[in-house]
Amino acid sequence: MMSSFEVYVKSSSEIINNKLETARKKKQALHDLFKVGKISQTTHDYIAKDLENAINEIESRQKVLADKITSRINELEEETRTLEMFLANLEIGYVAGEIDQDLYERESSSLALGLENARRELTNIRDTLLSIIPEANQGPTTQEAPEAVEESEEVVESPAKEEVVEAEEAPLVEEEEVPVAEGEVYFEAPSEELEELAAEESLEEEED
Repeated sequence: MMSSFEVYVKSSSEIINNKLETARKKKQALHDLFKVGKISQTTHDYIAKDLENAINEIESRQKVLADKITSRINELEEETRTLEMFLANLEIGYVAGEIDQDLYERESSSLALGLENARRELTNIRDTLLSIIPEANQGPTTQEAPEAVEESEEVVESPAKEEVVEAEEAPLVEEEEVPVAEGEVYFEAPSEELEELAAEESLEEEED
């Protein structure tokens, strides 16, 4: 036997679904009439506005009903967990000898019946919710944004980083070593001493 809430949501969902389907069919028919030129643009827009308002109102009522069903689902899930806990404790108490057989049979029968009714109502109103809002049975969609970010990161390269790498990899220029004969000591004279030596050699040549 259905609960009063089950009867309410079942009849309400059927009425809402029928009205919404009819309104959408009228909107499509209006569009088809305008497409073949049987009605003017003005007539089309006027009637389309009324139909759109009607559809929005029906969808609002649909959402209110869906919210009520969702709230009841949460209550039934909590009720089911509670009944299962009571039944488990009753079984444990009976096995441990704390509860006699007569009490165990009465309580277990009552709890089992309540649990069965809660589960049945839960299944029925979930089906009703899916009949008015099919999207409730769909999981989250796959997000593609992170992939797009990764692609952009691969394409964009930092020029500054390339310049630094090239600078680090550039070979160092080594100074050219002057060969020194074996047994000789090579040193580099300061520029002033070189100038003095050149002047002395010039004077000696003039005296000769």
